Amino acid sequence: MVTWADYLISRVRYTKNPKRIDEVEIYTDEGEKLKKSDNMKRETVVSLLKKKLKFMTIKKDTNGWKRGDNVIPYEADGEYFIRTDGNKTKEDNLGQLPEF
Repeated sequence: MVTWADYLISRVRYTKNPKRIDEVEIYTDEGEKLKKSDNMKRETVVSLLKKKLKFMTIKKDTNGWKRGDNVIPYEADGEYFIRTDGNKTKEDNLGQLPEF
């Protein structure tokens, strides 16, 4: 059974600062299907990424869920950010995911 990642992120909620994620909507990959899970706070995502769990973004279209990008932690000045690109910018960036 092939899975994409430990956790899949489908939507984001930002703090008052649009460059800082508050929490994300999470699905777990069960191989044959995706299962909606509880929302996850940004700090929890960072903690799990540091423990080497794999996160990926997903997007839904008319044919179902599509794999997105790998999510990586980026550390700058002792603070961690969650990103889908390799840019070394002090902000969160998970691409063009919809907000909730």
